[in-house]
Amino acid sequence: DGYCYSALEDIPDIEQPIRDISGNSIPRSPKWDIAIAAAYEFDLFNGIFRGELQGKYRSDYFLSPYNGEGYDPHPFIEDGQTTFDPAPSFYSLVPSHSTYAASFQWQSLSEAPWQITLSGKNLTNERFFTNIINTAWRYQVELNNPKVWELKIKKMLLW
Repeated sequence: DGYCYSALEDIPDIEQPIRDISGNSIPRSPKWDIAIAAAYEFDLFNGIFRGELQGKYRSDYFLSPYNGEGYDPHPFIEDGQTTFDPAPSFYSLVPSHSTYAASFQWQSLSEAPWQITLSGKNLTNERFFTNIINTAWRYQVELNNPKVWELKIKKMLLW
């Protein structure tokens, strides 16, 4: 986590370069990626209660090396000429976003303890694209997981 500078340089000449992407950002490389967490434990009802809060911030970044410049070309060879079938790349930019998570757990102090955990992720239901698949046959984007709550009850056994 922290600050990251990234740029594409020395792009290999693979047959014919379709577009000059020198100086563009490396895909999935935000300049800022910061996480913070705080936890607290205390005794409660013949057990231990633990609460934890987490936050994460990511500055904007691109999912493709084209950095959202209009179209990502798909080359096709027809009659010895390279032609392009453009597909929109407007999903390439992922705006800066913050996500939050929380976890609350109680565990009994008995020899074979019970454990109850309530946890939530993406508590503000922030939605953003996490992946882009762009081939000659399909164009697909994927979203992050929505807000999720989970309740776990666990009994530890002695054998």
